[in-house]
Amino acid sequence: MKNRFLFPLSSLSFSLGIFSLFGLLILNENKDSVNKALGIETSKTVNEGDSSSSIYFSPTIGDKSFSDENFLFLEEECRKQTIQEEQEGAVLLYNVANALPLVEEKNITLLGHGSFFPVYKANSAGNYVTEKREGVINLEDALKNDSFSINEKMAEEIKKGKAGYKTITFDKDNSLSAYSFMGCEETSSFYEERNNLIKGYQDCCIITLTRTGGEGIDLYCDDFDDDGVTRISSLALHRNERDLLSFARNNFKKVIVLLNSPNPMEVEEIKKYSDAILAIGQPGLTGFQ
Repeated sequence: MKNRFLFPLSSLSFSLGIFSLFGLLILNENKDSVNKALGIETSKTVNEGDSSSSIYFSPTIGDKSFSDENFLFLEEECRKQTIQEEQEGAVLLYNVANALPLVEEKNITLLGHGSFFPVYKANSAGNYVTEKREGVINLEDALKNDSFSINEKMAEEIKKGKAGYKTITFDKDNSLSAYSFMGCEETSSFYEERNNLIKGYQDCCIITLTRTGGEGIDLYCDDFDDDGVTRISSLALHRNERDLLSFARNNFKKVIVLLNSPNPMEVEEIKKYSDAILAIGQPGLTGFQ
């Protein structure tokens, strides 16, 4: 008797719940019409003082004008802000015998595709920043601005190289893409054949390892290694990068590695090839300075 009584009561409660849910959805979709019919105000616009000005929040820098001079001033302030953000945001992960900061080393060799084609900004909405963007400060120019001498011959060879970043699809409909870092660095033979170009610049080399992911294009969990067969994480060292680090360790007194990535790369293996590892994230327009 008890169960026979509870069953119709449960059914009635369930039906009322469903009815209430759909009722609330319908009311929410038509809330403006319902409020108007009932004479209910849910918000109110208040104008006080002179409303002719288009400035609602006064800036704390600049002269608050729309002049070209003020625009240039604010643009320069933004550049300084980006440099400060990188100064405060870069993280020194590893530093043997105070390898950083550089003191006596003035003749620098930059190695790696990422040292000349870094990722300045994530793959997301907003203006893109590349080495061709007006006003950008790349790693090479940043070092020159601080009176370091850069190995120009090796730099030109790397800029003409074939390495690069790519995207690959990983579903049957070819609709889902991810970044792959297979081939993002030159082969070991590339550097060995140009070994004569590093003479006079062997006090220190800086290698930039780059990774990126972002809106619409993620990092590949099962990326291809540089042999095109072995599957590894995008955030792990690829074979060509490992070979480059080995080349640097064998030919330079000091090896500095920059991690140009917003993602946590696998760095344990890098330690045995380097004297310092600095995580720089994505430096934006002027952060390399």
